[in-house]
Amino acid sequence: MMGSATFAAPSMVGDYVDLYHFPQYTGVENYSTTVEVVDPGVEYITDLSLYTLDLSETTIQLTSLSDWYSPYFNTGNDPSKLIIRDIDIPGYSDLSIGSIAVDFSRDITPEDDAPMDWPEFSADNISFSGHEVTISYGGYSFPEDSYVTIDLTFVPEPGTVTLLLAGCLGAAGFWRYRRS
Repeated sequence: MMGSATFAAPSMVGDYVDLYHFPQYTGVENYSTTVEVVDPGVEYITDLSLYTLDLSETTIQLTSLSDWYSPYFNTGNDPSKLIIRDIDIPGYSDLSIGSIAVDFSRDITPEDDAPMDWPEFSADNISFSGHEVTISYGGYSFPEDSYVTIDLTFVPEPGTVTLLLAGCLGAAGFWRYRRS
């Protein structure tokens, strides 16, 4: 009798992620801290208790603790942002972020000094790459209890898929050779 294999869903719990801030007024990225992903539990609270950052198995949630805003500066630099780096699934080094789904409070609005044509806050304010998520919050007002929730989907990294495909093709070629 063959045993059944169990597949554990990907989980960031136990991972260590690095938090960076990029303030628009300086245009210089700054390392903030490294936090361990625990669940349940909030991993990060800003110095001024503006918001919390809670990472769980496959979700990142920023929740406002009070009314706050990130001022718009006419510096020519990108808007202020929070960058969460080195996001991994412990024990699965071949997985990376393949897609995200974003939900957020509809009461996050452009702050008073933002240009008149400043866009509404949207999923476009969130970007990602293989092991990184960026939340662009510059130029927006966040009311107390507002939130941004990002659900992550993890997939095999392209190199892993390529190796797997090459292995399968090699095995198929070997069996074809053996048959002939």
